[in-house]
Amino acid sequence: MRGLTLLLLILAAPAIIMLSCQRRVTGVSETNDTGEMKEIEIAHITRGPFCGVEQQQNIAVTDNSHWKELWTTVQRNRRPADDLPEIDFSRQTVICVFLGTRSTGGYSVEILGASLHRDTLTVLYSTESPAPGDMVSMAITQPCHIVSVDATAEQVEFIRKER
Repeated sequence: MRGLTLLLLILAAPAIIMLSCQRRVTGVSETNDTGEMKEIEIAHITRGPFCGVEQQQNIAVTDNSHWKELWTTVQRNRRPADDLPEIDFSRQTVICVFLGTRSTGGYSVEILGASLHRDTLTVLYSTESPAPGDMVSMAITQPCHIVSVDATAEQVEFIRKER
């Protein structure tokens, strides 16, 4: 069983590396002084099925010490581990959505966008689960998506969008 798991991880490695190396920019909205919405950017940091965070949680990271600790956890299942992305927390906030441990492959999460309205940053994300009968890898996974946005001290609200 252990050999099969290792083989599956080796076979999945190229796809995992491709997903974690992509830099994707998504639209985000924020309000200006008149209360109108304006576009800002979200920068992709990493996304994939092996993020090492075992508990389902949504996090906004606003300081370097928390970021280093979280990145170490995210990278614990990756060999070689990716270098810690440099984040200027005076200018950026890191947004993370973790699905927690799943018993198979076929699960994923994607941060779709965010909007700032009054005193709340709302993060919209979607999840995907395998349907009954789907062929999935027999591997324990911890899906996640991590992005950065312009720094905010606002309350962060996470909303899951149904697919």
